[in-house]
Amino acid sequence: MRRLGSKGRLAILGVVLVLGMTCCQFRGSWSAGLIDNVLRSQPGVTFVTHTVSSNTGFGVRTASFDVYVGADATADQLSALGRTFADQIHGSMVYGGLGASLHVRRSAQSFPAQTGSTMYVGVDPSKTTPQPPWQGWLKLSQGDYAYEIVGSASPDGPWKPANTSLAVTLRSFDHGDEPLSASEFAASVRRLITDFPDSTADWSIFDADTNSAPSIRTNHGLPSPEQLALWEALDQLAPTKGGFDLKPPRLSVGKVPAHSEVDHVVGGQLQLIKDSGLPAVYELEDAYITVRPGGCSKDAQEPQPRTPADEAWQTRLRAQFESCPR
Repeated sequence: MRRLGSKGRLAILGVVLVLGMTCCQFRGSWSAGLIDNVLRSQPGVTFVTHTVSSNTGFGVRTASFDVYVGADATADQLSALGRTFADQIHGSMVYGGLGASLHVRRSAQSFPAQTGSTMYVGVDPSKTTPQPPWQGWLKLSQGDYAYEIVGSASPDGPWKPANTSLAVTLRSFDHGDEPLSASEFAASVRRLITDFPDSTADWSIFDADTNSAPSIRTNHGLPSPEQLALWEALDQLAPTKGGFDLKPPRLSVGKVPAHSEVDHVVGGQLQLIKDSGLPAVYELEDAYITVRPGGCSKDAQEPQPRTPADEAWQTRLRAQFESCPR
């Protein structure tokens, strides 16, 4: 009997590896197909597709399921759909050890100026995913609140704890050159506060999908009246991003105001924040300037200003508006 040479052994090893990968991919596709069929049978579901992702060619990495629901789907049906999906993933011989994601999509039949709504749900085999904010997401989808609505529910991750969120974009990109005024944007946010008083999701509210559009972000519910009032006063001076979801909150202005308006705008905004008593970071993004009105930036880790002139300006602003212990 001839002994195999090194080339022969390598060839056999290659065949074994190919067969192993093919088997893993087949099992992944087969298991995803079974889950797909179960999701199709759920009340309120109109269509399902899925995608199996490979791990750079070496077997299955994960799968995502796109589930389309009808306009008459109820919050109870959506909750049941989410539980069924989680049960299917945890009980799967393949995805029970890998995890998967669910993307629920609803068309915008009730509000023509809306693109539709999407809910992203992640399932990790070793972690618990919080209950998605189905009720709030569905109510937003059924109303005339926003152009785009995105919800999510995510388990613990390396950079962020488990959370649920709702993101609404009030208007389309076509309105990027004509942003809502501070009072108009605040009126839309107040409507959300009135209609969703019990929401505990993180919220992101944008005017239009542009970097310069007004925006507010909060965690565990919508902005408080004090936060919204402060943001509105700031935005009346210059377009402001209200990062109330951060610790400490971060209030950012994208472009440095024109030279003739710098003292009025920047000084006015810093004084408003200081008078509010809110421990926050004020940021001029283009210049990398940060100030903590009423607080202290000593030992804080922040990006450094771009130029010596900006650094000197930051020093003057901090000396005027911060209260560092001597």
